[in-house]
Amino acid sequence: MIQPRLLYRTLLDAPRLAGSVAPMKTVGTRRTSEDLAPISPEEALRRATILQAQANLLNPYPRPRGFVFKAKTREEYERWRKAQANPRLW
Repeated sequence: MIQPRLLYRTLLDAPRLAGSVAPMKTVGTRRTSEDLAPISPEEALRRATILQAQANLLNPYPRPRGFVFKAKTREEYERWRKAQANPRLW
């Protein structure tokens, strides 16, 4: 149960405390109307291709050639997977 004296003091301090709250931090900028305009599928594919190429340059692991790994048990597969240094293999 809240004591009446404590409730009264909280109500009196509320306006003073409201001004002491720091303003909300804003990160980035708002999108403009040009950002919201739809783009053609060809332009979207061009942008995605460029972005993927840039991401591949930053990736420390080479893209592996396709292969099939057959494990007899789930435990054997887990051991093989944990032994791999390249996370792109699984």
